[in-house]
Amino acid sequence: MNAVADKLYAGATESMWVIARRKDLTGLEKLRMIFQTSMYSSAQEELFSAAPDMMNNPQLLVLYLRNSVQKESPAMIQPILEEGIADGSIRTEYPRELAEVLMLIGNLWLNPMVYPCDTEQLLNKLKFFQHMLRVFGLDIIEDEMFTQLEKYSQLYQENKDR
Repeated sequence: MNAVADKLYAGATESMWVIARRKDLTGLEKLRMIFQTSMYSSAQEELFSAAPDMMNNPQLLVLYLRNSVQKESPAMIQPILEEGIADGSIRTEYPRELAEVLMLIGNLWLNPMVYPCDTEQLLNKLKFFQHMLRVFGLDIIEDEMFTQLEKYSQLYQENKDR
């Protein structure tokens, strides 16, 4: 499953690294673009169509958690937050912790394969996450993302019982 996920996300991951290495963007702009790239990745649609129940597959959940929080967070997200602190676009005294929380919420709490919920509940979670990030000065979730997440949730709901 890990190899399949790596193959699915290879293009999106490379696109995110290209964004992370750009010198013409602020840290906040990079973070916004990375969230967009992740949300609109074709790999997301394939994963939501496959609809694995991660709560019934602890090994898959551990791999997912390890990749998102323990690998991607310190390697990609934390340096972008630190760049944002340096350029003044992001204000936090806790870049490491914020990076981990962004990945935990974005990849686990907002994932119905980990926290089962219907489409309405999922959209409410995204609204809360958007609000929470705005309170912290991180306006990185655009309203158009709600439509995309709704589409993914519907795919998941259609395929979860197969």
